[in-house]
Amino acid sequence: MSSMPKITSVRVCRLKNRYPHQGSRDYFLQNLGLRVGKLEVDVADIRVNLAALTTRSEQFATKSDITELRGELRAEMGELREELRGEMSELREELRGEMSELREELRGEMGELRGEMAAMRGEINGFRGEFSGMLHKAIHKQTVLVLTIVPASLAAIAGVSAWFT
Repeated sequence: MSSMPKITSVRVCRLKNRYPHQGSRDYFLQNLGLRVGKLEVDVADIRVNLAALTTRSEQFATKSDITELRGELRAEMGELREELRGEMSELREELRGEMSELREELRGEMGELRGEMAAMRGEINGFRGEFSGMLHKAIHKQTVLVLTIVPASLAAIAGVSAWFT
């Protein structure tokens, strides 16, 4: 804090008609005492304000503080970027591995499904053969019945009609 200059003497010059409304040198001196008292109060206020500002200014950041902080932030951001890149690379590799495992699992299950579908086709073809055989037998039976019952019925009708004639 800089030292304040001290007033050691006050020279009073009497100027003619400078203070026409006050009228005398005594009034000027009395008024000077009041003015000096007010100045002392103002100087005390200024000292308090200056002390407060000085205290606050100790917490202000300087350009070098800001530059240093910027450098630290950039270094930390660079480290975080590298960490993030590493973690992302690890996650990619992990994801690729899991996807590969899932593909292999899916291929295996698809192979099993194909096998099951082939077995089902075989069973369906077997059922077709059975149904075809059964249908063939049923048609044959119906045909035999039709071929035997119709002529027999016709013969019976002919016999009945011959009996009545």
